[in-house]
Amino acid sequence: MSKQVILAFGDSLTEGYYRFGRKFHPYTIKLQELLDKHYPSLFETVNYGVSGERTSSMVRRIKTIQIENLKYAIVLGGTNDLHLGIPADICDNLAQIHNYLREKGVISIAVTIPETFAEGKFQHIALNRNETNRLLADFCTKSHIPLLDLCAKIPNLSATEEERKKHYDDALHFTPLGYDTFGELLFELLDSLLKK
Repeated sequence: MSKQVILAFGDSLTEGYYRFGRKFHPYTIKLQELLDKHYPSLFETVNYGVSGERTSSMVRRIKTIQIENLKYAIVLGGTNDLHLGIPADICDNLAQIHNYLREKGVISIAVTIPETFAEGKFQHIALNRNETNRLLADFCTKSHIPLLDLCAKIPNLSATEEERKKHYDDALHFTPLGYDTFGELLFELLDSLLKK
């Protein structure tokens, strides 16, 4: 029997970018490890993260992806839009992606945009992130889409210095441990969905 596929779709936080792009350690490594342990031979994760991508590009790219046995899709985007983007437009792009996937019979999972250390200097980035995450949460509630609040689960600015160094490699991207924690959080959410 063919394995069911879980698509990881997003930007550098999906691709696993760290060490200024010299290395990559995507959350799908830990997610696949946990799936193999608890659901052996049932699932395969595929990573379609593209560093630097904005949500407008993601809307176009999702329509080019052809994957057999695609069951779930994890969508994280918007970080690269926050500086100049409008929260309503960012959320609309993400909603288009989720709606497209659902029309194809795929169960999509949304992820909030995490904090960045740049928010300490550029308040508008924090305001845009907060508003985008609020709009995304509202959309997910109305559309019955599972949501992982990554922003709350792995804080940056609001974390202690020790926790920040543990989970964040730079102002934005995670360390390998941070990506593994992300993968563990996603597994917990997927596991709860699979047990329903």
